[in-house]
Amino acid sequence: MFIIMNDRFGSYAWLKFGSKRRVVVMAMTEEEMFPAEISRNTKQYGKRVTLCNLSGTLKELISAGIITCTDTSVVRGRPYSLTPKGKAYQERLRTSQSALDYFKKNDEPYS
Repeated sequence: MFIIMNDRFGSYAWLKFGSKRRVVVMAMTEEEMFPAEISRNTKQYGKRVTLCNLSGTLKELISAGIITCTDTSVVRGRPYSLTPKGKAYQERLRTSQSALDYFKKNDEPYS
């Protein structure tokens, strides 16, 4: 089951507060990336998104207009890229001080 963006929240808030969505957008560092590359890059943002979980997250981000599949004729390993909206959100996440706290690895146990 996919959670589609709620009308009460803007798409940036929906992206920012979804940990997998946020990490996937930040992990897209090249113009076209394959799911295996995206999954590998997510680790550097503190939360590894496996290929199994990535598929659903990519579908959510496509429906929100944040990423796009650049070649739909391929059955496996389709290339994805950020839309202009996705690039703007990625830059906003990168420069937001509170968002930077999301990507810090915390080694301390929760109390």
